[in-house]
Amino acid sequence: MRTRLFGSLLAMVFLLNLGRTVFAPFVEEFQTVFGVGPAALGLVTSLVWFGAAAGRIPVAYGLTKIARDRMLGVMGAIGVMGAVLTATAMTIGQLQLGALAIGLGTGGYFVIAVPLLGVIFPDAVGRAIGIHGMAAQLAAVIVGPIAIVAIAADSWRVVFWALACTLAVSTTVSVILLRGQPNVGPMTTHREFTAVFEHWRPVAVALVITATAGILWIGYFNFFVSYLLTVKGVGITRGGWLLTVMFAAGVPAFYIAGRIVDRLPPLPFIYVMLGIFAVGIMLMTTVQKLPMIFVVTVVIGFSIHTLFPAIDTWLIRQLDPTVRESAYASFTGLSLLIESSGPTIVGSLVSSGIGYDAVYRSGAVFVLFMILIMAGLTANMGGSQRSAKRA
Repeated sequence: MRTRLFGSLLAMVFLLNLGRTVFAPFVEEFQTVFGVGPAALGLVTSLVWFGAAAGRIPVAYGLTKIARDRMLGVMGAIGVMGAVLTATAMTIGQLQLGALAIGLGTGGYFVIAVPLLGVIFPDAVGRAIGIHGMAAQLAAVIVGPIAIVAIAADSWRVVFWALACTLAVSTTVSVILLRGQPNVGPMTTHREFTAVFEHWRPVAVALVITATAGILWIGYFNFFVSYLLTVKGVGITRGGWLLTVMFAAGVPAFYIAGRIVDRLPPLPFIYVMLGIFAVGIMLMTTVQKLPMIFVVTVVIGFSIHTLFPAIDTWLIRQLDPTVRESAYASFTGLSLLIESSGPTIVGSLVSSGIGYDAVYRSGAVFVLFMILIMAGLTANMGGSQRSAKRA
C-alpha cells in the first residue's frame, strides 16, 4: 500500500512542479496572446513563486485542525483550479490568478508531503525524499521541450488542460490511498502549531544554510543565459541548452544525495557539496572554453541540488512528529521568501556597473564563509539518527 501511495505522490509532485515551472518558457507566447509587456508577465512568474512560499505556513496551521488526507485533496484541487484558470484565460488578470493558484497548491503540497515521507519511510527518509525531489526536478527539466512543441503547434492551452486532468486523477488516487494507510492517512499528530518555537534551533540552522546558498543559486540561474551571452560570448540558444543541462544534473543529484544521507551524517555532506557549489561558481568566472563551461555547469547543477533532499532529511530527523509540518512550513516558507531576493540583488548590482563575475565571486565567498561559521556552530548537531528511528 505504501508503495502505491508513494507512486501517486510522485505523480502529484511531478505535475505540480510542472505547473509551477512551465510559465517561464511561455512568457514570449503570453506577451503576444495577451498584448502585455514584460512587467505584467514578470508578475505572472513572480506570483507562482510567491504563492508557493506564502501558502506554506497557513497550510501547516490548517493541518492542526484538518486531517492530512483532506488537506492534500484541497491542495490538489487548488492546483487543478489554477490550471483550468490558466487554460481558459482571456485576460492577463485571469492568467495571473491561475499562476497564483498553482503556486499555492504546490507550496501547500510540499508542506504535507515531505513530512509525510518521514512517516511512511522512517528507515529510509533520505531515499524517499531524494526520489520525490527527483520527480519534481524531472518536471523542471522537460518544461522547455514541452513549451517548444506547444508553441510550435499553437496549443499552449492544451498543456494546462492536460495538467488539470492528470492532476485531478493523481490527487484523487493519492487521497484514497492515503486514507487507507494505517496511522498515516486521516490521522495526524500535528496538533499545536506554536510548538515549533520549541524547536527553533534546527529550523534556524536549515534556514541559514538554505537561504544563503539559495540567494546565490536563484540569482545565478535566472541570469545564467544573459551571463553566458555578455561575458562568455555564448549564444542564447546554446546558453538555453546549458541551462537545461544544469537543471538536468539535479535529477541524479536528488537520488544520490538521498541515499548518501541515509548512510552518513547529513550536515557534513551538505557543507562539502555547498563548498563544491561555491568553488564551481568561482571557477565559472575564470573559464572561457565551451567544454570547460559545460563541465563546470554540470558540477554547479549537481552540487546545489544535493542540498535540498539532504537538508530536508536532516530537518525531518531533528523534529518530533508533532511539529514536523509547522517546522517544515516555517523553514521552507521563509527560505523561499529570502531566496527570491537573489535575482533582484544580482540585477541591481549589475545595473549599478558591477560585473557579473565580481557579483558571483562575492556571492561564492559569502557562501564559503557561511559554511565555515555553520560547521563550527553545528558540530554537535549533524549526525543524529534518533529522530528517524522514533518516527
